[in-house]
Amino acid sequence: MKPKLITLLCLSVLTSVVQAASDNRYETPASHKLDHLAQVLQLSPEQKNRIDEIFKAQHEKFAAIHKESHDKVTALLSPEQAAKWEEMRRQHQAELQKQSPAQ
Repeated sequence: MKPKLITLLCLSVLTSVVQAASDNRYETPASHKLDHLAQVLQLSPEQKNRIDEIFKAQHEKFAAIHKESHDKVTALLSPEQAAKWEEMRRQHQAELQKQSPAQ
């Protein structure tokens, strides 16, 4: 029972992270956000460049956290569970692709 609970908890946390990420579109370039901010806030070119650097660093951190969490969960699973986990991940990625605006 305890391994199932841990797995469900990890899945729930990762789903939340992935959902938050998809809401923030960290998987995709933040250029559309930056262009919007630049227009609304009337950013100077220097401000826009510095904010772009911040967004890129944030993207790298989120991607690293996501990978680390995924790897830790996978390490806890049996081979059968890991195969199901990977299939769930592929399905989720496919859903995100459908929801994502064309690039």
